[in-house]
Amino acid sequence: MYKFCFKKPLSKFLTLVAVLFLAACASNLENVNPQFESRQLIGSACNESLEKTRQWIESNALVLAEQELINALDVSCLNGYEKSQLHRLLAYVMSAQRKYPQAINTYQYVVESKYLDVITRSEAVYTRAQIQFLTGDYKAVVDGIKLAFKDELPLDEKADLLLARSYYRIKSYNNALVIMKRLVANSEGQSDSDKYQKQLVLICDTAKLPQFCSY
Repeated sequence: MYKFCFKKPLSKFLTLVAVLFLAACASNLENVNPQFESRQLIGSACNESLEKTRQWIESNALVLAEQELINALDVSCLNGYEKSQLHRLLAYVMSAQRKYPQAINTYQYVVESKYLDVITRSEAVYTRAQIQFLTGDYKAVVDGIKLAFKDELPLDEKADLLLARSYYRIKSYNNALVIMKRLVANSEGQSDSDKYQKQLVLICDTAKLPQFCSY
């Protein structure tokens, strides 16, 4: 029987987050989605604090990175856009230190920020959901991703899969099956199709819902 195992090793998760996050931070922080009324800028003092933080992160001095960000929050990063970029870094620093409640709250700030583009906010939704899943708060994963869909944030199949996994964990099998069948139908590669199919079979075996499992 297939094992419906969704928890990746924590170290692998944090490494992946670090790679993706630092790559994003290397880009121009002044680039803003054209939908905003005015171009947002990061002042020199805030930019200096963010740059110091990235250097601390790269050297794995996470405590110093956290201190730098907390100090900058009230001293050098004062406008809405600066605070939003600061919270992006702070959320990663908190999660890398396994301060998960603080990381979740900080990612929530990023998700709700009106100063950030929808791609950045969507990435925060997914990363927050990963942490919630790792800590066993499956209902929070469901509520957060559903709200993001309602707000029309562009989430991909990774978010769909995480949502299905969370539905499975809270025994909402019909919702999990609807998502998994869609993922199977829309999968482009054979490996993805096989992976989704295996998980679909397991949910069907567990749920015993013939209306979803007559394949």
